Amino acid sequence: GESVSENTGFYAQLGWISGYYYDLPRPMASAVREYEDKAFVQELRLVSNAGGAIDYVAGLYYMDQDLGSVQNSYLPGFTDYTIALWGDQFTTGTDQDWAYDRNETFKDRAAFGELTWHMSDVLHLTLGARYFDNQFENNTFIALPMYDADNGRASDFSFDDSGTLFKVNLAWDI
Repeated sequence: GESVSENTGFYAQLGWISGYYYDLPRPMASAVREYEDKAFVQELRLVSNAGGAIDYVAGLYYMDQDLGSVQNSYLPGFTDYTIALWGDQFTTGTDQDWAYDRNETFKDRAAFGELTWHMSDVLHLTLGARYFDNQFENNTFIALPMYDADNGRASDFSFDDSGTLFKVNLAWDI
């Protein structure tokens, strides 16, 4: 998805027009945004027929998801205005005041199984386990290009988690 929003009122409400933008006489702030979300998800299950003394479920799960979001904000005419005030010594040559780019990936893999013993018509014991392996990566870049063309900062981090979850459940039908 993508959108363009008019943010002048937001800037004015925060006092940025008179503060950071030197009383720009005809401000017009816009934000260009893009969003992306795509994933592949698959689950395979083997399930027993109902009605026996023992029921079971076994399966595999996989998900690979990519998320992205971008925002580029602009204040058209700001560069020309600062050049008119002070010459070109204080400009970076862009009307872009905000740059944001975030990309995430998430992978989830699992194997699971569950066994239910119907000890009687009203008493059931279930045992199960789920092994999982998760991987997450985030890459984010933020900059204020209008004030310093080289000031962008990148933040990268990742997280891995894996383990096994167990299940024990004794059920009694009242």
